[in-house]
Amino acid sequence: MKKLSEFLIKRNRIILGVFILLAVICVLLIPKVNVIYDMTKYLPENSAMKQGLETLEEQFPDVSMTDSTIRLMFTGLTQDEKESMQEELESIEYVDEVAYDIDDEDYNNGVYTLYELAIPYEDGSDELASVTDEVKTRYVESEDYTAQFDSTAMEIPIGSMLVAVLVMIAILFVMCQSWVEPILFIITIGVAVLLNMGTNAFLSGVSNTTHSIAAVLQLVLSMDYSIILMNRYRQELTITPNKKDAMRKAIQNGFSSITSSAITTIVGMLVLVFMSFKIGQDMGIVLAKGVFISMICIFTVLPGLILMFHNLIFKTGKKVPQPPMKPFAGFSFNAKHVVLVAFAVLFVLAFMLKGNTAITFLNESPSEIDEIFPDTNDIVMVYENDQDDKATDMLTALGDDENVDSVQSYSISIGKQYTAAELADELADMDDVDMGTELDEDTMKMMYYYHFTGGEVGNIPAANLMNFIVDDVMNNDTFADEMDDSVKDNEEQIRKFANKEALLEEKTALEMADFFEMDKEQAEQLYLFYYIEHGGINTGKLSIRDFADFIVNDVAKDPDYSSEFSAENIKQMKQLLTYTDKAKVTKKRTYSDLAGMLEMDKSQAKLLYVSYFASQDTSLSKMTFHDLVQFLNTDVVNDETLSSNMDKSAKSQLASLKHYANKSAISKKKSAAKLAKAFSMDEETVTQLFMLKVMSSATTQMTQQEMYMEAAKMKMSEYEFVNFILTDVASNENYAAMFDASALESLGQLQSMMNLTVSGTKLSYKDAAALMSMDASDMKMLYAYHDMGSKKNTWKLSMQQVVNYILNHQADFSGSMSKSELKQMKTLKKIMDASVDGKTFTASEMSDMIGVGNDEAKMLYTLYLYENDKADSWTLSPYGFITFLNDEVLTNDDYADEIDKEDAKDLKSGAKMVKAVVSGKAYSCKEMAKLMSGMSDDMDEEQLELLYMYYFSQEAYDDSWTMSFEDFIHCMSDEVMEDDRFDDVIDSSNKEELDDAKETIEDAVESLVGKDYNLAMISTTLDAESEETFAYLDKLHDSFDEELGEDSYYLIGNTEMAYEMNQTFSLELNKITLLTAIAIFIVVLITFRNAAVPVILVLLIQTAVYVMQSSMGLRDMSINYLALLIVQSILMGATIDYGILFTNYYRENRRTKSIKQSLYGAYSGAIHTIMTSGLIMILVTFIMSFAFSDPTIGQICQTISLGTLTAVILILFILPGTLAVFDKLVCGKNRASKTE
Repeated sequence: MKKLSEFLIKRNRIILGVFILLAVICVLLIPKVNVIYDMTKYLPENSAMKQGLETLEEQFPDVSMTDSTIRLMFTGLTQDEKESMQEELESIEYVDEVAYDIDDEDYNNGVYTLYELAIPYEDGSDELASVTDEVKTRYVESEDYTAQFDSTAMEIPIGSMLVAVLVMIAILFVMCQSWVEPILFIITIGVAVLLNMGTNAFLSGVSNTTHSIAAVLQLVLSMDYSIILMNRYRQELTITPNKKDAMRKAIQNGFSSITSSAITTIVGMLVLVFMSFKIGQDMGIVLAKGVFISMICIFTVLPGLILMFHNLIFKTGKKVPQPPMKPFAGFSFNAKHVVLVAFAVLFVLAFMLKGNTAITFLNESPSEIDEIFPDTNDIVMVYENDQDDKATDMLTALGDDENVDSVQSYSISIGKQYTAAELADELADMDDVDMGTELDEDTMKMMYYYHFTGGEVGNIPAANLMNFIVDDVMNNDTFADEMDDSVKDNEEQIRKFANKEALLEEKTALEMADFFEMDKEQAEQLYLFYYIEHGGINTGKLSIRDFADFIVNDVAKDPDYSSEFSAENIKQMKQLLTYTDKAKVTKKRTYSDLAGMLEMDKSQAKLLYVSYFASQDTSLSKMTFHDLVQFLNTDVVNDETLSSNMDKSAKSQLASLKHYANKSAISKKKSAAKLAKAFSMDEETVTQLFMLKVMSSATTQMTQQEMYMEAAKMKMSEYEFVNFILTDVASNENYAAMFDASALESLGQLQSMMNLTVSGTKLSYKDAAALMSMDASDMKMLYAYHDMGSKKNTWKLSMQQVVNYILNHQADFSGSMSKSELKQMKTLKKIMDASVDGKTFTASEMSDMIGVGNDEAKMLYTLYLYENDKADSWTLSPYGFITFLNDEVLTNDDYADEIDKEDAKDLKSGAKMVKAVVSGKAYSCKEMAKLMSGMSDDMDEEQLELLYMYYFSQEAYDDSWTMSFEDFIHCMSDEVMEDDRFDDVIDSSNKEELDDAKETIEDAVESLVGKDYNLAMISTTLDAESEETFAYLDKLHDSFDEELGEDSYYLIGNTEMAYEMNQTFSLELNKITLLTAIAIFIVVLITFRNAAVPVILVLLIQTAVYVMQSSMGLRDMSINYLALLIVQSILMGATIDYGILFTNYYRENRRTKSIKQSLYGAYSGAIHTIMTSGLIMILVTFIMSFAFSDPTIGQICQTISLGTLTAVILILFILPGTLAVFDKLVCGKNRASKTE
């Protein structure tokens, strides 16, 4: 040691320079240190979770458990700002994704809005740091928003460390005897800290916790070494004025104290190496190395600095506080037994109460974000592939557990088989992939149908398709948007057209108007047209008069129908009104009136009347022969009808009768010559007859000559001549031969006529007929004709009588009336008889009756019903109606002009569709496209094929069909997007996004299904660690062990890591406690070569550990396992030095002084170092406990501070009394006999 001290002093400047150079080099090496943020790296080799992580890394190399998440919460964002904020955050470099849903309560809570930034880089990476800095710059430091970010990333709080160093310097300024000493101490320990941090680069890695806290702990643990060396240097200067010699002596004499103090600390730190959780090894080595380097620097750097600034140190000398220690010594001595009992009681109580303090294993602490938006606690499960069925059942059951928020695995997420309805519900909650359309249950069924059948479709009845369009398609936003507006606007019409029963149901015009949403009047007119064209209704019966009246007064005045009737037709109908008027028909009229009504010639009418009355037992007047002949030669001969059968000879004969009817003419005496001329006889014959007369009348016999002469003078009237011939000549046998029978007959007729002429006898028609050798009926008619002149106002007949008479005497009128006229008379008779009898006729009967065409009659009857509001009972089926419109109305020029082209087109389409519905025929897609071509201009065959597919997906859907999300994405990307039929309902621009989704799914499959293992994620609502959480994991492990087998699965996650550590921590803690105690016991034993001292000191420090632990439990606080282990090690390895120091002073004083004096000497000698080092450890760690965002590091500092405070109190108040009680054991033979 002497040679080493001499070397150190002799080469102190060189050594100082070398260490400063090394420090500079280490500063450059610090960034090279591999800081490990993943605590799973420190899991024990036999850890199931570690094995699970290894399996995870092997089976799922692309799955990262170290990706970072930043949770950002904003206050007071508007709805617009919320969405724009998401876009802003996504624009930050290295941010892979920003989780946010404006409609999800998981991201929106009152005025608070949460965003979760996914950064595919581990904690501590430059990329994560960049994102963190950007977030701070943009939002946290902005006055426009209130924001807080939360991530596992953490950086060393340089500002807080500076505060801690300043506090430490302040303590040193107070406690050191020079103003320069603290600066030298800081430089020395600073060099040691830099060397320790830089040399960490040579390690495989250093945990984030160790990297963050090592410098602080090294600083506070090593500071007392500087104080010891400086105090020893001052002591040596009082003996050796030469500063180098004094420093050499100080090194030599202080070496054992410094090294023993360092060794206890190093040993305490190295005990952590024996932890199964390798973080202990990491922290133990780094801290032990740091303490060791600090010790080296105390012997190498500090001596050179002290010698270099020796003069300045003593020039800046000052007084140090010297607290009065006698009261403490007196108390400790006087109350030593009480203190001992208190010590025992405190140990027992602390030991018992420490179990009430919860041990935590994770570096998580609640934040404001967690209070408003509770985060899930995720557990990763890796299990063997052949256990997938069992695992899936268990994981599915876990999904219903109240402690589980969600469960994800291939079999229950992207690989889970869903029905169409189930998958539709799942996709409705997903915002990640835009499928290009809204995938409701119906649309999803179509996708399933397409996938499993290849999109094959059959034939569909038109009615089924139409109902499907209205009931399903129009209620599906995706397909409804693709339908033509005419379809959208006429859903009810389509529904009606699709109802075969409704289409075949008979409806009135009003009902039909409602059915087709048309004008009632128009419907009635079409009904009229239909029944005019087709009949089929009971048109009823009409009287001829009503029929004729309707034509004349309605039809003829209706512009739509008047053209159907000529003026002659109307005239005839008007005549019918007359012929069908019972009053008029039965009223008796003169022949002249009747002639006007029947449009007959008056002469004809007169003759008709003559004939009628002649045929009746009518009393006729009598005429003289003169009147008769006169009548015949005037009235009869001049009447064309009466004389129509007379030839000239007949008329001549009648004319010759005028002579014989002239009494004067036939009474006039005429000579033989004139008589011969009158009778067309030979004059000689007449003369002979005269001679015969002379002879017959002579009273005397006369000579021939006389007779001749007398005869020549004789004159005789024609009357006399004829009478003479017939009475005298014809009876004289001698002269009768002069006249043959014919001549005599003619003369006889002349005689009769002349007799009548002369006598003036009036003849009856029978007499006249006999006289004239005529038929009595003919003569009767002539007599009637004769009487007409006088009886024309009394001889009256009704039209009915006249017509009946004519028809009853057709033969009589056959000469004067044509067959046609007679036929008309027959018709007229029927008409009048029917009218008089009040008889009515059907249309057919009417047609036969009046000679109107049968169709025309039916049309008029139909029109009559319509015009007289008797069409309400007319019915047609919509099918018949629209077929009629299409087949007949549209082809009828008169009606077609009233329908515009667009309506006509719709009508034709509708007619085709109605016909198709009624037929019940099932149509192929191509046939249906042709059928529907006029219904929707926007629907082509491809769209219809899609509609067919949609139909069959509803009608022929198999409920057993299932697809996973993976299957579905492949279906959409590889099948649907490649089919042109889906272009109208699925935005093809989403093809790229779907391809990306497929790639994402494939990546997800790779991340969930490995070669031998599957992966599952269980998101729980449990705390990261709690008794409830650990109990739940116990239950979970038991279930998995039973069903899957203990070696068939692994659970991975912070909670599982905490669970594993909790399972073994009691043994781990006991092991570390025991090893630390043994190691320190041995070191102290070697130092004092006394067994009692290490026992007392170890128990005392352990009591301090228990008291610290118990106090946290009493304050309802938990303690992190690392904090507890480090406190155990530091208190046992570092604060025990205070006990060693105090005990050492006590033993030295006890050699010459009493117990009480020795206690005072120990207080006086140790108090400065204890207060300086203790205050540094207490205050610096206390300040640093608030500096770190990592709660583990903060609690380590806090527990060190509290533990050190407890240890110092116990050393100052418990240790002195205990040493006094056990004075004999502590000091042994090397003690003075004085006790007071």
